[in-house]
Amino acid sequence: MTRPERLSPEIVQRLRARDRAAFEECYRRFKDDLLRIASRLLADAHEAEDALHDIFLRVWDDVPSFRADSDFGTWIYRVAVNHCLNRLARRRRWKLLAGRRKETATPTPSLDAERLLAGVAPEFRVCLILKDMEEFAHEEIAEMLGIPVGTVMSRVSRAREQVRENFQRRKDSGMI
Repeated sequence: MTRPERLSPEIVQRLRARDRAAFEECYRRFKDDLLRIASRLLADAHEAEDALHDIFLRVWDDVPSFRADSDFGTWIYRVAVNHCLNRLARRRRWKLLAGRRKETATPTPSLDAERLLAGVAPEFRVCLILKDMEEFAHEEIAEMLGIPVGTVMSRVSRAREQVRENFQRRKDSGMI
């Protein structure tokens, strides 16, 4: 994975001043990476598209308060991850209120990895996606999520274990 180029301090300053051209530059540079992360976290392409729009609305609303004590890229990833985790929490609450389980389509080989990840607790899944799929360092993930590096390492390990267990269950049941 290639990292997006960093926004220059000038663009960040213009963005904080609500300059539309700077916002368009920010959108251009980060949209693909944020959409990919949202797709992986939410496991739903349409919901990820909606989330992307909501994320950039949040960025537009909150960027004046960006303190620049961390990299802007770290901040925008944190906004995206938090938004996706909040969506997942709302989704779980709605399922509980509805009292029914989400119907699943017949598994297809292209969705197996996503299905294995879908069974992983969200706080673990986000760390695994950022580490193994997005190739962020443990320290970067810790900064994005506002948690200690050791917690990130533990969550990645537990997520990998949950994926292995999900895989084994699917294999034992003949689904793989």
